[in-house]
Amino acid sequence: MSKLKAISKDLGHFFMYASNFVSGVAHQWKKTFGLNKHRTLDDIVKEAKETTGKDKINLIGHSLGGLKAFVYTLENPTIVENCMMLGAPLNGTRLAYLGVLFFPLGIIPKSVLQIIPDNQFLTAVQSYFKANKKEFKNINIENFVSKNDELVSLERTCIKYRDIEDENIKEYILEGEGHVSMTYHPLVQNKLKELIVDSEYPTIFLHGFAMEKTFFRKVLKKLKKTHPEIGEERYKEKRFHFSYDYTEKIKAEKILGWYEYQFNPNISGKELLS
Repeated sequence: MSKLKAISKDLGHFFMYASNFVSGVAHQWKKTFGLNKHRTLDDIVKEAKETTGKDKINLIGHSLGGLKAFVYTLENPTIVENCMMLGAPLNGTRLAYLGVLFFPLGIIPKSVLQIIPDNQFLTAVQSYFKANKKEFKNINIENFVSKNDELVSLERTCIKYRDIEDENIKEYILEGEGHVSMTYHPLVQNKLKELIVDSEYPTIFLHGFAMEKTFFRKVLKKLKKTHPEIGEERYKEKRFHFSYDYTEKIKAEKILGWYEYQFNPNISGKELLS
């Protein structure tokens, strides 16, 4: 029954996000043929820091955007204050195989190929996280998952090596929520409110695969209705949305270099990144 409830909720969002999906694919298609340009997460981080004068950022990512946020946090632990993930395929998803359906459109979604279950990229990310936890002890990492997510199963969205003593790493298991509807869950909305009201650092929103930057703007629209006391200006300041290039692989030079070194300790760091 909970699974049906979750699917029903996501179907309720279907028409709202169908247009977002189409525009996201069109945006990517234009970039593929040189008609559009994408900014990188590094570009947005630089802009956020320069605009606000702050030396740290908050990252919030949904689905593939959540994995991207997690990897960026592991690669840059000194500049991330909060990393919040929603339905992130941290351990992959079988739906990644459907990425081949974009090939006829001239779109090769390389980042989607990175979330094929149990591939080396995900193994490297989880292994790096497990071995270097002390580097992330000052980062607030929150992972929201759903028992009824119809796109990414519960076991594939959970942080594999989270231990009870990891006080800075929290995992929230929701029920009756679909892959998209979880972003409207009261607990998630409350966490978004906390970041907007309480955090002094700029927040960068990363949407999921085949979406684009209006995804989180729609999510925040719901928050504005339920919490009008925050004020319109608070929603505008220190918020950064962007459409990233999902035909490019998720950048993880430090992680992959470390992982390769575990098997080839005689190889220099320069060789690993060449």
